Amino acid sequence: MKNVTMRDIGAALGVSTVTISKALGGKEGVSDAVREKIIETARQMGYQYSAPRQDDGGRAIGILIADRFFSAPSFYASLYRALLKELAEVDMLGALEIISDQDEEGLTMPVAMTIQRVSGFVLLGQFATDYVSNVLDTGLPTVLLDFTCDGPDVDAVVSDGQVGCYQLTRYLIDHGHRQIGFVGNGTNDASALDDLEPADRRAAEAQVTISAVQLMRQVRVHAPRALILWAYGMCGDPMKECLKQVVAQLRSEGDDRVAWLSLEGCGSDLGSRGHPERAAHQRAAEQIADALRSL
Repeated sequence: MKNVTMRDIGAALGVSTVTISKALGGKEGVSDAVREKIIETARQMGYQYSAPRQDDGGRAIGILIADRFFSAPSFYASLYRALLKELAEVDMLGALEIISDQDEEGLTMPVAMTIQRVSGFVLLGQFATDYVSNVLDTGLPTVLLDFTCDGPDVDAVVSDGQVGCYQLTRYLIDHGHRQIGFVGNGTNDASALDDLEPADRRAAEAQVTISAVQLMRQVRVHAPRALILWAYGMCGDPMKECLKQVVAQLRSEGDDRVAWLSLEGCGSDLGSRGHPERAAHQRAAEQIADALRSL
């Protein structure tokens, strides 16, 4: 039997899902008569509903994650930990709720919503589009973390380098930009070069240098007096010598407004998927600031 959703209740009564959410959540904007009708219909249809509690003052954020993604050492466990730290900085709580495959497929609303303990949601990891839409129908602020969703208009933060690069490029194109440059090897890091034979690797590195020099020349055409600081090495430096040649080539051509900065390596300050943690980012930011002040 299909689980009853707010959308089902709204369809039965001919009202929006936002109205259903307000009525069940004890929010303003719904008359007492309509609220009573919605609550009664929800109970008759078997909707899982509890009366709202007001003891949290709206200072909690529901953090939803699909059961298939969650385990103690997982990438999402570290993201959840980081979210809790950030919320604590602004005197808020994070309420983790693990969504089963059955609840996701049945569009069952989170318990945090049905008892009205949260003022917004963070969806952590990929969810089905219909489930995302169902959460958005509550009218509460919602952010997707580490995935995007076609269709619904919702803010998202992605950590995947390739997806992020695609989203950024599409954004630039949509806003009329056509001269877009990319420097890289098509992967998240330089490890792809490790599988090449020495001669092939040298050829690949040489091509990166040539492409980077050409790109920087184009940048200089459009920003003739901009100060360009190439900072590298935070997550290792396998391409260091290759990239330093780019800066050296530009300076040999008379461009004294371009400089190189070797960043301090992360060491043990690496989180899941090899992403630098906050301490590493802070050190890198301080190094870059010091370098800019000295130029």
